[in-house]
Amino acid sequence: MATPVFTINGSITFHGVVASWQRVPKRKNADGSITYQPYALHTWAIAQAEMSSYLSLLAQSGQRLESLATTNINDVNNGATYTSVEVDVVNAAQVGRRAVGITASFRVDVS
Repeated sequence: MATPVFTINGSITFHGVVASWQRVPKRKNADGSITYQPYALHTWAIAQAEMSSYLSLLAQSGQRLESLATTNINDVNNGATYTSVEVDVVNAAQVGRRAVGITASFRVDVS
């Protein structure tokens, strides 16, 4: 089992990430099954990080990333790297030189 690493564009690494995935429904079919969008919403919650790492993540808001190393959508206990990712929202508070209560949302192509 490969432990997930949480890295953006191969250089900005975060520790203590709690990650979650949410598939986005496109429609409910006549047979009751659900067809999903070709992307999923992926959220990171990070208790604290260096302000420089947070600012680097914040600078990526609305941008497409080269890569996002995170949990696997199909097996959250293992890691995966996605290359078709857009940063949606990044929020945090500041305490001294640290960012705290960081949340980041990503739109990840999982088709």
